[in-house]
Amino acid sequence: MEEQFITISFPNKIMTAREYLAFSKNILSELKTFSDDFKQLYAWGSEAHHGKFLKEDLRDFDSVVLEQIKDEKIAYVNPDQTNKDFTLDSKSFIGFSNSYSTDKDYKKEQITITISAGEYDSNLKKNALLNFEFSKTLQTKINYSKMMQLLQFGIELVAPIYGCVISDEFRDKIEEAYGESDCEIGWINYFSDERVFSLLPEDVGKKKLSDGGCIFWLSEKKVSSIDEQSIRKALEIREILSREGLCNIK
Repeated sequence: MEEQFITISFPNKIMTAREYLAFSKNILSELKTFSDDFKQLYAWGSEAHHGKFLKEDLRDFDSVVLEQIKDEKIAYVNPDQTNKDFTLDSKSFIGFSNSYSTDKDYKKEQITITISAGEYDSNLKKNALLNFEFSKTLQTKINYSKMMQLLQFGIELVAPIYGCVISDEFRDKIEEAYGESDCEIGWINYFSDERVFSLLPEDVGKKKLSDGGCIFWLSEKKVSSIDEQSIRKALEIREILSREGLCNIK
């Protein structure tokens, strides 16, 4: 079974560790209001022994996650330029990233949220990311309505440039034809550029959002890489948007 996930790309803003913690905590707090699915959260960190369940009200969030995002191999940027150690006021050339799951066990119904943001090196020109991944046991319960609601909520949280619901296999099919891109056309898609809406084929489901962007979808049924009609439709849209320079989202 192809595993659908949500990826949301938004403009990177340079952050200190303190600012990244506040930004991430706000996202998780809002997700808790969105659905009881996010009531319990497990913070992973980069190493297995760093993993820990967070308090339901997130009162221990800063102390737990501060240790999880620390990387001993990085020379951090601090107000005191001679200090390369990690502090709350540190900035990182590669930004900060951490993941949180609704359960520690991937064999259960688990949603994993990854927040990557705050990159200090503007030469890398990477956007920040908010991703949602779903365990195998949840894939059978994924449907158009649930993915649409979560994607739209994510859009409200981070004001992105682009987002989509897609599987790796579907993305690979598009890349076989056009190569890698800053964005791909998946099952359900969001573009902030207001020009996209009028360029879409008439047989594509679409709606404008209050932020000026639009969401469009290939089908109300889940699509896969063996669905030739959906692949053809995605390739058609990709060609149209690429021709107009709308697939460059950096």
